Amino acid sequence: MSASKGDHGSSMALASYAPGQAANVIAKVRAALRSCTAFTPVYGFAYEDVHALPDPGLGDESVSFRLLQLVSLDGEQPLKVPVTVTMVRVGATLATFQSANTKRDGQAVVPPDVVSKQLSKLADATP
Repeated sequence: MSASKGDHGSSMALASYAPGQAANVIAKVRAALRSCTAFTPVYGFAYEDVHALPDPGLGDESVSFRLLQLVSLDGEQPLKVPVTVTMVRVGATLATFQSANTKRDGQAVVPPDVVSKQLSKLADATP
């Protein structure tokens, strides 16, 4: 998905948790951001330059951070792709928005109009 104006593509994931668990996930992400500077997931590319952004103040609670994804094939010098992630808790649901800037001309931006519209739909669907 993308903003009505702009060139950044974004993705969104929804995850539903038992009561209290979604808040625990947000707390664990906040705690990890205090010390995490780089990581490599089991599947996919490595990340570096991880740093927290100011809380966007969305939903019941939220957290946002930036990092660089190291994209490389066959031992080539990695392409460092700026990525921004915003996680928003609404009740027991987490909405995770991620944007990557493959043009390498600045930071990735999670489109605020997309986030606003999706959170509105989520709030309407939440009892």
